[in-house]
Amino acid sequence: MGVGLVGGIGGCLEHEAGNSQEGASPAFLYDSVNTWKHQGDSEPQCDADSDGTNKMTSDSGYAYIDANYVRELLKAENRPEAFNPTGLWSHLHVYTVQQNPVVAGRMFFYDAVDENASSEVKEVKQTYLTLVEQQEFVSVATGFVRPGKKQRRQQKGVDVHIAVDALEAAASHRTNAIIVVAGDADFCPLADAVRRTGALFVVFGFPSSMSDELRNAADVYKDLPPLKNNYLLPFPDTALEKVAARRRTR
Repeated sequence: MGVGLVGGIGGCLEHEAGNSQEGASPAFLYDSVNTWKHQGDSEPQCDADSDGTNKMTSDSGYAYIDANYVRELLKAENRPEAFNPTGLWSHLHVYTVQQNPVVAGRMFFYDAVDENASSEVKEVKQTYLTLVEQQEFVSVATGFVRPGKKQRRQQKGVDVHIAVDALEAAASHRTNAIIVVAGDADFCPLADAVRRTGALFVVFGFPSSMSDELRNAADVYKDLPPLKNNYLLPFPDTALEKVAARRRTR
């Protein structure tokens, strides 16, 4: 469906999805180890409009979420895995050297379905993905799970899908920034390719599961808060049940 303004940037920002100028070249961002040289904790400066309201120009970003990356960390902490990704919105923002915010304008959620799972398990997964896609400004894309090394079942097609979609969006100048929530070094070539389009490549992730190569490849890397902060809450059972009921009546 689609995503709007994220919080935490100050009350002066007004933003609508898709308002970036085609071909715009964003300014360089600050360094990549969470030191946003942002004059202390002061809010970024805003220009006053003719009606006296404050407005700020922002660069629009597309956020690409590797769902399995987040889910594995939730599982490791014995937390519910059917998380609501909209809890990420308030964290997916950075500042340019002019102190203008780069915010996510849409979210693309990539997950995988196990082809050999039981029909019941597949139905639960499809219900979850349907509920994710019902969130505003969020789109869902799926890969598949197949046997990998040592016959362990691994998701396939997701990383490539993210890379193709992100590079296409950057090359067509639909967005000024590619924001990736992932930890795999396989995304390093994507960082170089995105930069060649003039867009920024921003990575958010968890320090316990982040490759040094991807961290260093990003224009900006920023840690997500610990999961113990409970910003990635599961969907309520009632919401999942309603979606499941609608799917059964189709």
